[in-house]
Amino acid sequence: MGRANIKTLKEKLAIVKEAKEFGTVVTARKFKVSESAVREWIHRLDSGDPSFLKTYPHNLQNEVKRLLLENQQLKELVAEKELQIRIQNEFLKKK
Repeated sequence: MGRANIKTLKEKLAIVKEAKEFGTVVTARKFKVSESAVREWIHRLDSGDPSFLKTYPHNLQNEVKRLLLENQQLKELVAEKELQIRIQNEFLKKK
């Protein structure tokens, strides 16, 4: 058990959600994290403690890179769709 097992905020949220439903002991064993860590995450999330949002720097960098890439891909997709709509509108105007 240890820090290396949890990589992202998304994983923490999933673990907290599952722990609330099935219990901290079962969930901690399933995800191979300490029960005390799961209880602490639940407490911090429920109390609105911003330290819950902290992730490990190397994982945060990877997550930021992944999100930036995804954002760029989505922007390109939106631009492509907008271009298709403009072309269709121009075609319809000529008819």
